[in-house]
Amino acid sequence: MEYSWRFLHCPKCNRTYNWHIDKILFRFKATTGLGPQNIKCSSCNTVFISGLLEWKQMIAIDKFRYIGLSVLYSLFLGFSLFMIMGAIISVFQNYTNLLAPSISNFNLKLFLVCITPIIILQFLRVLMSNTRFESVQQAPMIISFWNWQTNLQFYGMALAFLNSALGAIIYVFLL
Repeated sequence: MEYSWRFLHCPKCNRTYNWHIDKILFRFKATTGLGPQNIKCSSCNTVFISGLLEWKQMIAIDKFRYIGLSVLYSLFLGFSLFMIMGAIISVFQNYTNLLAPSISNFNLKLFLVCITPIIILQFLRVLMSNTRFESVQQAPMIISFWNWQTNLQFYGMALAFLNSALGAIIYVFLL
């Protein structure tokens, strides 16, 4: 799959505070654009503009893109979690016919359980954005590479990678 990604750095100390996939197939924007407008580097305390918008500042098309990308992220990460949880359950049940899985009510419920936390997290981001926007004093958010509010895509990609690695270990060594 073709994609473009980039690191975002503090303009003063050049410390990385974000890594994300920018575009998929070099055309489709893969970032939601939701987040604090003013951020503060946790390393050098420099305040600068992030290029992000709060939910109430976004226009309808940006909100639609956020909702669409949130659904896609939840499906992608939910499927990744679903596969690894299915493999773990299969190990405990000694079920080895994973090449021809059937769709059952249990599988559908498990899939819904896997996508629900991601959808809740994306909804929580909107609520936090509204809280930031409505606060009397809008202090810049202190950010670092490990801040989930500004670098959530990194955590999603790391989770997908870990799920894939764990899934491969389970399929190769245990099944």
